[in-house]
Amino acid sequence: MARPKRRKENRDSRSSRAAPKSIAYEALAALNQHFEQVLQNFDRLRQRGLFYNRFRRESMQACQAAIEETQSRINFEITESLRDIEEHDWARFGEIRQQREEKLEDPQDVLIKAERLSRKTAVRKGPRTSELAFPSASADCPPISPLRPHRKVSSD
Repeated sequence: MARPKRRKENRDSRSSRAAPKSIAYEALAALNQHFEQVLQNFDRLRQRGLFYNRFRRESMQACQAAIEETQSRINFEITESLRDIEEHDWARFGEIRQQREEKLEDPQDVLIKAERLSRKTAVRKGPRTSELAFPSASADCPPISPLRPHRKVSSD
């Protein structure tokens, strides 16, 4: 009895970093939640009057600022790392998608695209200089040199 063919797992279509990326995003969200809890707890302690003199209030405000600075720095560093990973994956998966689309493309589609491209370039270039119609020189209309701007001579 013939066994059904097992489908070969395509490792190109799935990022090897997929699991670590999702873990990193989840960990960053959890960190931010914990930072928020710490800041809320500072606020609750302040509301209870534990920072009763000016020195303690200013000290706790400095601590709060340090916590928020640390949170921002961690967010920055992690998101920069994730940005680099995402940019790399974006380019890699874009290439994979493009290769697959080209593989599945109908040969007639290529001819149609080439025709459209040639039309676009012809429109952009415009008519050639040799195809432009110049008025013939006459007594009323002297020839205009293409190299020098035409100046109208006043007839006083």
